[in-house]
Amino acid sequence: MKKKLTKITMISGIIIIIYNLTKWYLVQLVTPFFMPFVSIAIYGSFFIIFIIGIINFIKCKNWKPLVIQLIIIIICIYVPFVKIYMKLDFIIYKEDRKQVIELIEQKKLIPNVEYNSKMIHLPKQFVSTSKNGGDILVQEKENSTLIFFYTYRGI
Repeated sequence: MKKKLTKITMISGIIIIIYNLTKWYLVQLVTPFFMPFVSIAIYGSFFIIFIIGIINFIKCKNWKPLVIQLIIIIICIYVPFVKIYMKLDFIIYKEDRKQVIELIEQKKLIPNVEYNSKMIHLPKQFVSTSKNGGDILVQEKENSTLIFFYTYRGI
């Protein structure tokens, strides 16, 4: 039982860390409507295993699962997963976004969305550079043009 609980604890910890690293990608796949259910399932199972770890520590003096879970909790609290996601998103799509900016500067991409005169719906090859539909926002300010790529748009 001791070894099984330690393995289960490690697996649940790895799952929760991977979930925190990828949750903004996952929300694109499962939609914001189902994401709370995914979160409840993942965090709920971790919480149940945490309670079992506490009980196991009290009854059997097996401290490994409890220590592993406390380390996972500390990691989840202090590691800036959103900043990591944003940095990875920037690095992954940097070159494609540069191409989009060049197309806008050359006036090959112009606002093309009926309901918003500052929005551009990107061609298929660039849709992945801006999340939730491949739209970008172009704003003119004084002598500069600002281009906003969405990393998450929500509902």
